[in-house]
Amino acid sequence: MRKNAFTLVVLTMLIGLMSSVVSAAAYTLTVDADGPNQGKDTYQIFKDAFGKDPVDGADQDRIFEVSSPIVGNAFEFVVKSDDPLENNASQRNEVKVYNASRAELKAPQNSNYTYKWKFKLDKQFQFPENGKFFALFQYKAIGGENDDIPLLTFSLDGKFLKFYHNPKGSDNTQRKVLSQIDFTPYKDVWVEATVSVINSDNGQVAMTLTTLDGANVLPPYSGNQDMWIDGTSIIRPKWGIYRRHYVGIPEAKVQFANFQIMKH
Repeated sequence: MRKNAFTLVVLTMLIGLMSSVVSAAAYTLTVDADGPNQGKDTYQIFKDAFGKDPVDGADQDRIFEVSSPIVGNAFEFVVKSDDPLENNASQRNEVKVYNASRAELKAPQNSNYTYKWKFKLDKQFQFPENGKFFALFQYKAIGGENDDIPLLTFSLDGKFLKFYHNPKGSDNTQRKVLSQIDFTPYKDVWVEATVSVINSDNGQVAMTLTTLDGANVLPPYSGNQDMWIDGTSIIRPKWGIYRRHYVGIPEAKVQFANFQIMKH
């Protein structure tokens, strides 16, 4: 085969591959920090992406933009030890998709979504006491009577990062760990999460958590799971810090970057 003809074949194959990847997502939203002391206000970035009320927690001075030599601009979420308590038990600083978000971001029954993001624990991060939850990601239903407990969670329990599934919604009696790892070696290390979900009673979940060079951090998970709660209107993601308060709890800082929601 002549060189020019070979080049044309290769280019045609690459264009076809790129087209198939792009067409795999019918809608994609990416939310990035634009840098400290420049661009949009930090909270305005999330308002533009998710709606006018996208934060559960303080509406100022708890999410900041920082520069990272690894991922570029990032968001830093902070919860202080004396921040107000929710239900006298927990503290929260999360960004969310919610009822007023644009329709493409709210997962209805039988939908297929993929969520990607990067995160890093602060190098001074102190792991929570055993049995005191510290959620970094929640995938929660809205509507119906049983929407208190998230269907999926990345949560720290002591030194372990656990990927939970709970099909019930009202309590933790059916909650199970789909994957877990001692996370202490990953303080001050950027990792990338990908979670794909088919939102149905006979649904599917696929999860990877890797270092930025692609090495597995958590053992990957893929399998069938109940991913719909009766009476639910939508399911939505939440990112940030949601933690159980206890005496002597320290300040917590976690950085996030490159949020992406893909509707297939």
